[in-house]
Parts: sequence; C-alpha cells; structure tokens
Amino acid sequence: MYKRFYFISFILFASFVSTKDYYIVTNVLSGLNSILIDSASNGPLSGKQIKTLTKEDLATCVEEDLCIEKVIEKDPKSFIFKLDYFQDPSNELFLSLIDLENKYIKLSHAIDCFDCSTIDLLDKLKSFKLNDGYSSPALIKKSLGFKYQELTIPEDNVTLTISSNPPAAIYVDNKNIGISPMEISAAKKTQINISILDINHKKLSKKVRFDRNKTINYDLEPIVGSLYLTSNPSKANILVNDKSYGKTPKEISKIKLTESIKITLQLEDHIEEEFYFQPVSEKRERQDIKLNKGQGFLRIKHDGDSKKIIVFSNNILLGPLSKYRNDTIVLDAGKNNVKLVQDDVKKEQSFKISIDAFEDWEVTFVESVDINISF
Repeated sequence: MYKRFYFISFILFASFVSTKDYYIVTNVLSGLNSILIDSASNGPLSGKQIKTLTKEDLATCVEEDLCIEKVIEKDPKSFIFKLDYFQDPSNELFLSLIDLENKYIKLSHAIDCFDCSTIDLLDKLKSFKLNDGYSSPALIKKSLGFKYQELTIPEDNVTLTISSNPPAAIYVDNKNIGISPMEISAAKKTQINISILDINHKKLSKKVRFDRNKTINYDLEPIVGSLYLTSNPSKANILVNDKSYGKTPKEISKIKLTESIKITLQLEDHIEEEFYFQPVSEKRERQDIKLNKGQGFLRIKHDGDSKKIIVFSNNILLGPLSKYRNDTIVLDAGKNNVKLVQDDVKKEQSFKISIDAFEDWEVTFVESVDINISF
C-alpha cells in the first residue's frame, strides 16, 4: 500500500485553527493514562479546549475499544486526539486526530523510541506539533467510516513513487514523511533532497527533480561488520555456515548486521566448537575460543591385582588402576605413553586415543614358567 505526501513549492502542512472541543482518549487504564493526557494537553493541544471521558466511561470503553463511540455519543461535532501506547518490543506511540463532524482523519503519526525510556517518549509527545499529515496508518476501526483528508492538488503536479529495498524511513529536507514505498507529489520542476534511512543499512541521500510521473527504486547498501577470530590452541579449521574459511587466527569480514552466521571450529583431538555470531556495528569485533581436549578410553586387561597396579600417563601419576571403573582409564585424545607398575614389574606402551573411542591393552604381570620333570 502506497502512502501519499504532497508538496506545493514546499512541504504543505496546515495548522489547526478551531474552537471545537478536543477529547483525548488512550488505550491504557493505568496511571500512564493521566500522564499521557497531561503531556498531550501541555504539548500539541496546548491552548485547545480539552475534555476527557469520566473514569466510569474509561473503565468500560478502553477494554472494549469503544472510546471513540462513547465520544460520538457525547459530542458528535468535536475532535478526538487518540493516543495508542505500546511497550513491546519498543516504546511506541501512535497519534491520530479525528474530525467527528466531517468524518476525517486529519493526522496519523507514530513516535518511535527504540532505545529510550517512557519519560523520553513523553517528552517527544510534548514537543509534537499538531499539523496535518500522515506518516503511519491510523489505529482506528474501519467500521467507523472515517477517511483520510484529501488535499487539492494543482493539475500540473508531478508524482514520484519512492520505493526502497528494504522498506525504510524517507526524509525530505531532513523531515520524516513516512516509510517507503511512498508517493510524493509536487509542482513540476520542483527539486528536493531526500534521504532514506534504515538502522541496518547505509544512509542514502539523493537530489530528486519532479520532471514527470515515475517510480524510483533504491537498493540500500547493507552495513557490514567483521569478526577477528582466534582460538587456543591456534590453527583450528574454521567453517562458516558449513563452508571452509581457513584457519585461526582469521578475520571473517562482510557480515551483514541482519545476518547471523554459524561458525564451527575443528582441531584434531579437540572437541568441536559451534556458535552463532551477528555483528552489532561496523566495528571489528574480537572473539577468542578455548578448544578443550577430547577424551577416549583405554581398557586394561591384566592378570595382576588392580589395587597394586599403579598407572602413569605421559610420566604423570594417575594412581592405582582400581580407582577406574572396569579397569578402564580415561585419557586425553591424541598420543599417550602409558606405563603400568606392579611390584617390580613395569609395562609400557604408546597409544593413539581417539575422542569417545576405546582401545584395549592386554598386560601380563605373572611370568609363565616352564617346568620339565625328568624321571
């Protein structure tokens, strides 16, 4: 759906001049309701004749979304200034101004406050100027029959349709007029400066001239970040989305802010590490991953006494064999030199241990003796 914005040699906004009553209605019943009303009364509606519904009326109409109908019953020739507040996923406030007598939506606007507090949002409401214009859809039931006010446009006006991929905020001469796609009309040969902004893409700025009716499409350039990846130990194989990307240390570049990539690190005899990364800005980020040694098992089959057999691995004392269940030693993956000692008998051998795999070693501590008996 295209939104339309008009220029007549300059951006056209008409200030409201009226002696009618202004009813302020909100979509909240908490203490925030009165705070929103105060902020609107002292801000965009300053100097207007303000009226509000009673607490009894609000208690029923807010929950059932019937506050506009309630005002129509009381004063069908008044204005309604409707405030719809939402806190999730971010602080947002939708403003609508309705002319009940003429059945027009005169204004619909959204105030976003992604990284700020409710107090900051209220400050934005107080500083809002009450002018004709549409920068967001009005949150008003279609069944009520209100229409957007149409402006009279000179016949020689030219209309440009501004579209972007992805949809983004459009600014004309540093003033936000809504989200693309949007139709902008102005007198022929008018020239304006437009900017298209999206939090995950680079700002696009252009000079636009109204020569003829046409559609202009802009592809926004994604903002990309990078990750400098190291590991301990180093020289681990890097897989990005299951594709080989070299060895650590390594910089992974050109990652879109909207993109979450899967990174896998593989190193012989170490446990594979897998994680996801999504950049938060253009700045290079760093991450160091510790790779842990995997482990395998060596089953000792022997004819000795497990309590007396002392185990060494790579010259490190592990203790008696009896402390290992079923005489099975847990060893780090890789090459291991294992030595068993019982009394004066020593047995020693090297093993290549694989992760989660078993090796067997048969050891004899009691030497067999051949006895020959002659008669």
